[in-house]
Amino acid sequence: MKSGAQSGEGRKAKVKAKSVVTRGLASRDVEDAIDYFGAENAEQAALDFIKALEHAFTHIGRNPATGSPRYAHELNVHALRFWTLAKFPFLVFYLERADHVDVWRILHAQRDIDAWMQSLRVTKRSSKVRSNQTLSEPNCGG
Repeated sequence: MKSGAQSGEGRKAKVKAKSVVTRGLASRDVEDAIDYFGAENAEQAALDFIKALEHAFTHIGRNPATGSPRYAHELNVHALRFWTLAKFPFLVFYLERADHVDVWRILHAQRDIDAWMQSLRVTKRSSKVRSNQTLSEPNCGG
């Protein structure tokens, strides 16, 4: 009889990662953060930010359900999740789709979220008036 390690029971199953697709506003959020680090002469911080973002995208591509649904409940946007960047106060907001992860925004946890949440609330209220339309991307302003 084979032991668990010999038979492969102890190995982790490989999970097929979903592609991570960033919306225009999420890409702009990243550019804004990098521009800020550049203006502060913090090139290493910008590089570390990009690395943390790459790690976050890899994680949510492999494990999209692990993000927190906290704001989904607050905003009543079903399936909205976020993942916090390592070593940076930024949150990656996304939805899991059938074949990919849809990244809506990458926001600073202490500066940007309240305004974005308010714009989502306004969008949700106005979308209720137009009953045949669905919310596909938040109205994020700017």
